[in-house]
Amino acid sequence: MIHQTIEQDTELLFSRFLDDVDAEWHNASLEQKEYQIHEFLNIECSVGVFTDQVGTTHIKVHHDAHELIINTADDLSSIDEQLDKFLLSL
Repeated sequence: MIHQTIEQDTELLFSRFLDDVDAEWHNASLEQKEYQIHEFLNIECSVGVFTDQVGTTHIKVHHDAHELIINTADDLSSIDEQLDKFLLSL
């Protein structure tokens, strides 16, 4: 039950963050997208989560043994879901 509440709260917070940047996301450079994801993770996590650009469309999110590769060409709902799962795995 606690896991479900955390998941719902995380989803709501990230969705709100995406609503604020959605209009800019599709036209943003990879550097800007990495910055936006990094900013969100810094707000949501008290642990050091790092981001790196991989190629021309991907961003690697990592903390200790946890790693996620995000394709920034994916739709925002997919990115939202991936980041939510990553946060819950920490």
